[in-house]
Amino acid sequence: MSETRARRSPSAQQLLEAKRIAHELAQRLKNDGYGDDYPLLVDTLEGQTTVLETVDRIVDAREQAKVDAEGLKRRIADMQVRKAKFERLQERLTVAAQEIMEAGGLASPGNPLRRDFFTGSIGPGPRHVIPTKDAKDMEPRYQRVTIEPNLKELGEALAAHEADVPAVWSNSRNILRILTK
Repeated sequence: MSETRARRSPSAQQLLEAKRIAHELAQRLKNDGYGDDYPLLVDTLEGQTTVLETVDRIVDAREQAKVDAEGLKRRIADMQVRKAKFERLQERLTVAAQEIMEAGGLASPGNPLRRDFFTGSIGPGPRHVIPTKDAKDMEPRYQRVTIEPNLKELGEALAAHEADVPAVWSNSRNILRILTK
């Protein structure tokens, strides 16, 4: 893929113009009785217009965007690993500082250690609820039930053309699938 072509993707105005030209040429060929002659349409578009060049540039830009998105996806995954590593380091360093402060009697509840760039206080942390039974064994007021559609079952019912399925298929319009070499 040409880096220069990928970076120079067509402007919105160029896209609209290419679409207009392609439509007008296809209509003209159809009116002249050549509407089903696909090779003639492609040859005419290539020989008399820049429409196919515009399509080439669009596909090049699309492929570059795909590569960039994949690269960012990997970068995000790498950064998440690094973030988790730094969070674990932060926790270990916090524990180490607390152990030293407690061992030396440097801080205790109500008696913080005050330094130039930090104040360290030791006290109870936030409390969390820890269930002691399975939710199914609890009274209803302690339970939360989540109801959500079963997409697999809905899809199977739609595919089987069952009546009264409370769902529809998405993407009912044509889409372009691009296979690159």
